[in-house]
Amino acid sequence: MSIFSDLSALLAEAKSQTRVLKDIALSLANIEKELAPRPAVAGKLLVGGKPIVGLQVQDVQTLTATFQFVDADKNPTTIPPVGMTGAPVWSTSDPAKASVTPAPDGMSAVIAAGAVLGDVQINVSVPGTAITDQGTLTIVAGPPAGGVLSFGVPTP
Repeated sequence: MSIFSDLSALLAEAKSQTRVLKDIALSLANIEKELAPRPAVAGKLLVGGKPIVGLQVQDVQTLTATFQFVDADKNPTTIPPVGMTGAPVWSTSDPAKASVTPAPDGMSAVIAAGAVLGDVQINVSVPGTAITDQGTLTIVAGPPAGGVLSFGVPTP
């Protein structure tokens, strides 16, 4: 009889440990779910890793801007948004103030300031989604490249 009671005790202990292992597996699955990257729900337009805010660019300069997907908590993510049908599309509100040349993947673009001074909006939209972002650059005069000599009215 002692063999049966020993087997019964071992079986009860095995069942108890199985429940503990199932609880641990469930906890690990929940942790994995929280740590896994989430799909993008928005994006940020960045220059030098920072949002475009009050950035002045001389009319002779170029700069590289990047577009970064973010999840619902505004954390960067590499998981593309649901419904995305193509690379992000870049545009400018005024091609005379700035031109935009996107990279093939649409995640960055070279922006070249134009000859017309003033504010220009750079826009990015993601096809197949409602994700968009924009930033405003102020195009200012570059360094002196020459001078203008003006004469006053001659006097007698």
